[in-house]
Amino acid sequence: GPGSRGVCFAVLRRRGNAPLPSGGPAAFSCELHFGAVDVDPDTGEDLLDNGGSANAREEEYPLEPLEIAPSDFVRRTSPVPDFRAAWDRAGDEHEVLEKFELRCRTLREATEAVVGALGMSPCDGTGKVAEEGKAEDGSGRGKVSHMLHLSGTLPGGRTVLARARLDISKARAGVVTLRIAARSDDDAVSRAVVDCIR
Repeated sequence: GPGSRGVCFAVLRRRGNAPLPSGGPAAFSCELHFGAVDVDPDTGEDLLDNGGSANAREEEYPLEPLEIAPSDFVRRTSPVPDFRAAWDRAGDEHEVLEKFELRCRTLREATEAVVGALGMSPCDGTGKVAEEGKAEDGSGRGKVSHMLHLSGTLPGGRTVLARARLDISKARAGVVTLRIAARSDDDAVSRAVVDCIR
């Protein structure tokens, strides 16, 4: 009825062996096409009342662009039971390494941002960051670095792994340096995963 809200969905089909998008998310413009009719605000009935949708005026309304990133194709799966062994088995033939600066105040915030951006599952309990601000040696200096291990599955059952080192910047407040490496059976896949960090 008038004034009510609704939900619409966009369904896209990926061609079988189409490569993952690279270079960050791909954006598609969206436009809602609909028929508008004049209705009585009290009864909700069509004022022309003789033809229903035949009386509708064709309208269109621009929507926010739809973004699709490589991480949308990654399925979070049960973390690999032994990340180090899986990492070694994957080898470095198709490894991609990059370094980024993240605008994050804490290691916990940066860890959550990386996990969210990649759409992968943390392994070996590395998704949790020890409490910051309290050092184990009692020095008062908190944790300044964290290692994050991630795994995910791509269409076709292909596994992708990522290892990330997060370091709080000593030179710049509110910045965490990220060094990330991704391994898979394809350079393009490893590159697409790393490119999710933008």
